Amino acid sequence: MSLLSCTAGSRVVTVNIPNNGSRNGDYVLFEDIVSPLANIPVSELNTNHLITVVDDNTFTITVPTTASYSSSYNGVMVAIFDIHAGNTITTAGYGWGAGPWYRDWE
Repeated sequence: MSLLSCTAGSRVVTVNIPNNGSRNGDYVLFEDIVSPLANIPVSELNTNHLITVVDDNTFTITVPTTASYSSSYNGVMVAIFDIHAGNTITTAGYGWGAGPWYRDWE
């Protein structure tokens, strides 16, 4: 199985990294990719990407350039995953000691 793969006519690149722990909306930074993937420039690969999870081992990224042919990359690369983005909705949780649960013991 290749690290990166793409299909002709698509801007979507499939990334295979076993047990990567990614969630939809996370970001990954790729470094040290040394050759283009189906005419997708290295500069478009070695940058930050928004992750769309496929399964525990696979996610996709979208690049600006359309792949001119189907291809895969099995070379060296570094993947740096950002900390999970967290919830998109904030919730107020004051916990014990606030609101009706507060009690002054003095």
